[in-house]
Amino acid sequence: SGLIPILTLCTLSLLFYLFFLLRIKTGLRRVFSQDILCDEIKSITLVIPFRNEEKNLGELLQSLNNLDTEGYEFEVILVNDHSDDDWTSSRTFRSDNLDLRFIDQKQGITGKKKAIEIGVSEAKGELIFVTDADCLPGRSWVKSLASMFDRNTGFVAGAVKYRSGESFFERFQALEFGGLLLAGAGLAGTGSPIICSAASMAFRKELFYKVGGFSKNEKLASGDDEFLMRAIHRLGYKVRFVLEKESVVETFPSRNLSGFADQRSRWASKSLFYEDYLLILQLVIIFLFYLSLVVSPLLILFFGTPFVVYLALAMLSKTVMEHSILRSGEGILFEKVTLSLIFQAELVQIPYIVYAAIAGVVGGFSWKGRDYTR
Repeated sequence: SGLIPILTLCTLSLLFYLFFLLRIKTGLRRVFSQDILCDEIKSITLVIPFRNEEKNLGELLQSLNNLDTEGYEFEVILVNDHSDDDWTSSRTFRSDNLDLRFIDQKQGITGKKKAIEIGVSEAKGELIFVTDADCLPGRSWVKSLASMFDRNTGFVAGAVKYRSGESFFERFQALEFGGLLLAGAGLAGTGSPIICSAASMAFRKELFYKVGGFSKNEKLASGDDEFLMRAIHRLGYKVRFVLEKESVVETFPSRNLSGFADQRSRWASKSLFYEDYLLILQLVIIFLFYLSLVVSPLLILFFGTPFVVYLALAMLSKTVMEHSILRSGEGILFEKVTLSLIFQAELVQIPYIVYAAIAGVVGGFSWKGRDYTR
């Protein structure tokens, strides 16, 4: 008696997910064909919050030293969020190319969002760029993102690439994270920005204060990128996405499963705090689709052939559509996308999406040596 309603719910969630992927693909075509607009931007400040990044700061500073910032007044502000490692040798870094400052957060003020707010408050630039301390921006990163600003553009997001090795775990992370960025770019291309990465973003300083900075979500450990992007978009400003090999920011995948699980749970933890109830509903439907794939083997035991057909059609259509989207990122976010890798990745991605969504909403996670709970 329960076959028809359960199968109907599963089928509707599948159709919604495929429509969602179709929107992303349509938006990506617009992103790859967008014009360079280039407002008269004169000054830029790069703000980098960091905590316990002793191993990464040296390579980061060398990378910043190689940035092409010709034509802009450019400064870098690194804000220390109470690091307890031996990072202070980085203070001695000197460069004729960089206007570089380190700022320490005051006692009692903690967190990445507060660090960014401090950096913005000290910034001289009309545009604020943000990246993370474990990232390496490409030489053309600044010029590439800055060139997308016209007077109607308030926020520009960039591409972030995982440095992947030969192991399946690293290749899977590169593919999965690249897929998230492609989804973000595609949705921005349709005029409905949802996803971006704080490892590569730029926005107008005046708009940061106009939307109240992070005041509406400062207690969340995640969301310093997406909440700000959507708040600026709600003011009526355009959000643009840059997918260019020359301007990719590189970062490192998680070293182990526990780190990966904590990271994805942290990202999912903000999902019920989105300001748009329609967006929350869309995410719930996508979660239900993934849940349907996980429980389908059990439903096959109860209902037989109908769910064999559903699972086969769902996996086939999902894989074909996602492969089509992922190919858009070849040579930018990852190397060659093979069907073999995608099929292997599907077996990991589906249960992890369900786990991360549940853990992010009801569980806790660790990040930068701090524990977070609901």
